[in-house]
Amino acid sequence: MAVDPNGADLFEARPKTDRSIAALLSDLASETVLLVRQELALFKAELQEKFGRIGQGATVLGIGVFIALSGWGVLMAAAVLGLAADGLRLRNATTVGKTFPEFSRRWTQMLASP
Repeated sequence: MAVDPNGADLFEARPKTDRSIAALLSDLASETVLLVRQELALFKAELQEKFGRIGQGATVLGIGVFIALSGWGVLMAAAVLGLAADGLRLRNATTVGKTFPEFSRRWTQMLASP
């Protein structure tokens, strides 16, 4: 029972339309299918967003690796050039070959050039 705001007397609440159990089950089935479709669409959108972020991260990582490897080569070249000082003699340049295999050849070329 509810109270009528315009009057002091009581009145019965109106029931919603009477529906059969078959109609209710039909609605339940259709709404469940709709819910599953919406959840799958949301899942797909979330996966696309996450894979997009992963792709960006992989790109940045690849660029970083390229820069690091390029930097390593530049550092090795700088070490070779830094060792080419006037009057500096190196007795055995092949020992450096463990970490920089091209060192002996480059050292010999550098000493031979005027």
